[in-house]
Amino acid sequence: MAGVTPVLTAVPPIRLGLAGWPPQRQSGVRAKRGLPEYLAWVYERPGGGRSFGFSGGHGHWNWAHDDLRRLMLNALTWVAGAEVPAGGIDSTTPTLDQLVAGIRKPVPEGWDRASVERLLAEWREGQAAARTRP
Repeated sequence: MAGVTPVLTAVPPIRLGLAGWPPQRQSGVRAKRGLPEYLAWVYERPGGGRSFGFSGGHGHWNWAHDDLRRLMLNALTWVAGAEVPAGGIDSTTPTLDQLVAGIRKPVPEGWDRASVERLLAEWREGQAAARTRP
């Protein structure tokens, strides 16, 4: 980890990483349950280059989360060597219809639009509450 700076760390939920994994890997996942994991990190190379790593890009719906988009835009700006504004870079929250339109494959049969709408509503409420905290 020499030269690597974590920028986003979280403790995953206990249930994460157990279903669907090959049994030989589950023991390693179980051993790390409850421990913090780096989700995003940066690295400044000795020659002046910059790198950003992020392990949270698996869910397409995540692009509706304002803080995730801000993290990615800030990271891209930083990697490019530009100044990141003090409050970060804002962007317009995509609608669910825009997100669905961005999927190249047909939406899977049995897809539950209502459950995704509830998830996005929870994120909006949580983000609004976070902005009003002192």
